[in-house]
Parts: sequence; C-alpha cells; structure tokens
Amino acid sequence: MSWQLIRDVLPRSKSLLALLFLPLLGSCSYVYEILAVSIDGQLAFVIDPASRYQPDCAFGIHVTADHGEPKAEPEPGDQVGLVENGGAYWWDVKDTRSCENLFPIIYGKRLIGPSADNLGYVKAKPLKRDVVYQVNASGDGANGGGWFKIHPDGRIENYPGDPSPQGRYEQDYPDHQDAPN
Repeated sequence: MSWQLIRDVLPRSKSLLALLFLPLLGSCSYVYEILAVSIDGQLAFVIDPASRYQPDCAFGIHVTADHGEPKAEPEPGDQVGLVENGGAYWWDVKDTRSCENLFPIIYGKRLIGPSADNLGYVKAKPLKRDVVYQVNASGDGANGGGWFKIHPDGRIENYPGDPSPQGRYEQDYPDHQDAPN
C-alpha cells in the first residue's frame, strides 16, 4: 500500500485504517488479574499467581468505587472529575516509559517515575468497609484489574470478575438503543 493511497483514503476512512492496525495492538498487550491482599497490615496489590501473564512492574494504578458504591470527596490537588465522575479513591499514573514500581504495590504509596500530568492524580483516600472497589494497573506491556471488598472485620475479599449486577448498563442508560446490524 503506497503512502499516496493512505493519504487519499485516510480522510474518508479513518476507521478503516484503525481496523488495519487493531491486530497489532492485540499482539503486544497482555491482561492479568490483580488481587488485593494485606502485607504487614497495609493494603497491597499483587498479581494473581494463576494469571497467565506475570508482569514485574506498573507505571499506573487506580482504585475506584464500583458501580453504585459511595464516592470519595475530592481534596486539594486531586483532579476533581476523576473523583466525582469516575469514583476514584486513588489515581496515580506515571509516564508510560517508566516502570519503576514493582509489585506488590502498597495502596496510597506515591508511584515513582516521571509524572504523566495529563492523566490526572488523586491522592489515596481512606477506603470504606463493605464497599466494592475496582483496581486497575498498567505497565510492562500489560493491563491488569480486579475487584475487591474490605469487610468490617478487615478481611479482604477478591472477586473473580465484575460483581456488579447484570443489566446495570441498561439501568444507567435506559434510552440506549443497540446499533442496527
């Protein structure tokens, strides 16, 4: 395919070009599961030993309240939208070239590496008991995630998948119409 053809087709079919590159994106990215655990009395995130991919590090991590759970209050220095609209309790992302944060990652401990200011920051908030949280991390060519809850007795429960009720999308967006085939 010549560059001239790409220049001619691109303005009319950006989505076609994106589809051509989609297989390349899938071939260089992995998915792994994250577990919440207690290490020396601190909440920490580790890679599930059963995950097929076992990354060493992360350049970003965020913990958010799951669907319908109470949201945190923004503090000075927080990106307010991440807290109010995204349910963020902790959001710390460094430059993608940085992977200096080795697992396990302790909740609330500021990540090291060059800052990625355009991706926002939320200082870690105290987590509430009996609330379901989602944790996501990126780095080392992979993305990880998991859901967890801290019970009133301090016991941490991890969920193997999204524990939110089926049909929540339809509840949140009742006017949503599926696109025609």
